[in-house]
Amino acid sequence: MKITRLKLSNLFSFDDFSLKDLDCGVNIIVGPNGSGKTNLVRALKLAKDVIEYRVRNVDFQSLLHDSSKSVSFKIEIEIELDKSELDILRDYIRTYVGKSRNAKIVSLNTHAYTTYLK
Repeated sequence: MKITRLKLSNLFSFDDFSLKDLDCGVNIIVGPNGSGKTNLVRALKLAKDVIEYRVRNVDFQSLLHDSSKSVSFKIEIEIELDKSELDILRDYIRTYVGKSRNAKIVSLNTHAYTTYLK
């Protein structure tokens, strides 16, 4: 599995942020303290937790970058899969995503799986 694109809107320290064309190997993200490196990982974990319906008693308002601009945030993740990963993901989606009211599957095939969280 390869994350090909990550887009964050109004979440944590990001107003509108996009990360694309990631290498299929190791990607190193560098920056000064407070620039949002940890928030990238926090966004991926939040997306996973929402899909798995593990988010309980979270003040989503506190996660917003600018609550005066919008009362919602968005996480878009696009991943590339091979055939075996696609089969595993289909089972995962049947188990978890069907229960989540917040996650929407946009497309699912061997090229890409995209989910939007609002």
